[in-house]
Amino acid sequence: MYRTHMSSRPAEDPDLVAVDEALLRLRRFFRTPAALEHDNRSVDLSTLLVVTAIAAEPAGEASVGQIATALEVAPSTASRLVGRAETCGVVVRLAGRVDARQSLVRLTPDGVALHERARTFRHARLRAATAGFTTEEKHQFARLLTRFAAGAGS
Repeated sequence: MYRTHMSSRPAEDPDLVAVDEALLRLRRFFRTPAALEHDNRSVDLSTLLVVTAIAAEPAGEASVGQIATALEVAPSTASRLVGRAETCGVVVRLAGRVDARQSLVRLTPDGVALHERARTFRHARLRAATAGFTTEEKHQFARLLTRFAAGAGS
């Protein structure tokens, strides 16, 4: 007689089940919109991510390698994404100061405006999603989500 081995599953942690389900529902929050209208053009999410990565740099410019690291993509992919952002007019490539072969990418004034518009859009969505939170709940949520993101990224 053939017997099927049934593995014993540990009891599920209800909090982890709730977090898992919430994260699955959040995919809609990050997927919408896939693009943002800016100066009568549709700017896709990858361009917004490039702009955000550059804006996060203290010098206001980044190498393609830094952008690749920030976006967790291969340098060739980052270079292609920077090319798209260039086509949109939101970034410009400059020769590196130390090594002219290594280009730096800087936001154009249009890129700075796009960054501000995208951040305003995201903050408005977050404000609406947390409208029922108290100040203390928002603080706890921000602290715990930041901690979670740091742990999930490793």
